[in-house]
Amino acid sequence: MKDHGRVAVCGSISTYNNPEVKGHYFFETIITKRLKLQGFIGAEYQADWPAATTQVAKWIVEGKVNHKEHVTDGFDQTPQALIGVLTGKNTGKAIVKI
Repeated sequence: MKDHGRVAVCGSISTYNNPEVKGHYFFETIITKRLKLQGFIGAEYQADWPAATTQVAKWIVEGKVNHKEHVTDGFDQTPQALIGVLTGKNTGKAIVKI
């Protein structure tokens, strides 16, 4: 992170029901770089989704945004794919390939 950077925090579904998770503590970096962390819930921005989807798709095509996908093969593996989302096994967008 650059000094005075901003971090949008979202997507901790894999930790919702885990009593062992205490959070992520990078206080030294947060303090020395004077970072701003702010949580958000995607549903609060539902009205902006069409424009945002169009813009992000453009950035992906232009190579300005890179994304990761976790692909699970086969409809019959859908339950395992969901379990992977809920346990933090997957990295990136979870996709079931049918």
